[in-house]
Amino acid sequence: MALVVAQLAGRIALSGSSYQGVSRLANPKIGWGFGWLTFCYPAIGVAAIANALASQAFMPLFGMEPDEGTARLITLAILLVQVVLVVASTRLVSLINSTAVGLELALIVLVAPALAIVVVATGRGDIGNLTSRGVTEHTEHYFDVGGGLMVAMIMGLATLVGFDSAANLAEEAKDPFRSVPRAIVGSVVAAGVLGMAFLICLTVAIEDIPGVTASESPVAAIMREQLGPEMEKVLLAAIVIAFFGAGTVVMASCSRIVFAMARDGRFPAHQLMRRVNPRTQPFPKELPPRREGAPSACGGGARVGGVAVGERTGIGRRAGGGAPALPRDDPRMRLRRELRWGLWGLWVACLVFVLWFVWEVVALFLEAESW
Repeated sequence: MALVVAQLAGRIALSGSSYQGVSRLANPKIGWGFGWLTFCYPAIGVAAIANALASQAFMPLFGMEPDEGTARLITLAILLVQVVLVVASTRLVSLINSTAVGLELALIVLVAPALAIVVVATGRGDIGNLTSRGVTEHTEHYFDVGGGLMVAMIMGLATLVGFDSAANLAEEAKDPFRSVPRAIVGSVVAAGVLGMAFLICLTVAIEDIPGVTASESPVAAIMREQLGPEMEKVLLAAIVIAFFGAGTVVMASCSRIVFAMARDGRFPAHQLMRRVNPRTQPFPKELPPRREGAPSACGGGARVGGVAVGERTGIGRRAGGGAPALPRDDPRMRLRRELRWGLWGLWVACLVFVLWFVWEVVALFLEAESW
């Protein structure tokens, strides 16, 4: 999926990610549907991140008793602060994100070896945890289609999303045709490799599987058992900053989807939502020059390759009336020719369809008896 998004971002450097790509490669009606789906995911995700921050890091850091009502109030406060930051300054959001990413990398690079050293030195932990089913040891249908393992794999996939934020912010990037695809692929590789190493160390360090499973904050519980309460506080503080930065970027990404659709007149209150303050949100009047031979895109609200998109192409004016009128040399056809798959591209696309779409639909909608 990351490779497909990177391929599109390398040709269509516009805010809106899949909304922009589908509007050009298919038609504006399908793009409108993808735009709303793309908007809903980060809109829900930013609230989920804030709630996880509140319940899994912030409350344990300050010694607060687990309470869902308190966690929800803290979640609302976090979201309000993030809204203010995103509206106030894109550069401030960038600084927060850079700080959060640095702390996150330091957290993984330092804590994972520390946990491994403590486990080896003290003997507390078990390498057998890596193959143990834990509290599901005697559960039937665990490996069945729609069973516990498949649902757990979806949770794992959810931790690797967010790479499309780079595509949503492409209009504000320097040299987006190169930097955005690199950011997308690099973030997925780094998150997959480093995150897996951290999870392996955490899993090996578990002494009491039932106790950690029942804990409201399992990661904090593992760190407290292995590294002591003082180190736990330091690590929880770093996790708070990392979660806050991730949520802020997701909110900024969501706002760019709203902006992209509003710019085409395809979002409620679009005249208000497409306004940009040039002092705090530095959207360029014109995008960087496109690659040699790259086709002009139709749609959007900026100027791409000499084509004023939005007003002149008709997507904004005919949002509900079918595909816009196209010039004789259809830009969408030229864009499709430019987006040639290459040697392995078609196989990658097929693999994405099978693993991402079919697998998740089966896991979500086929119910097993173990549920």
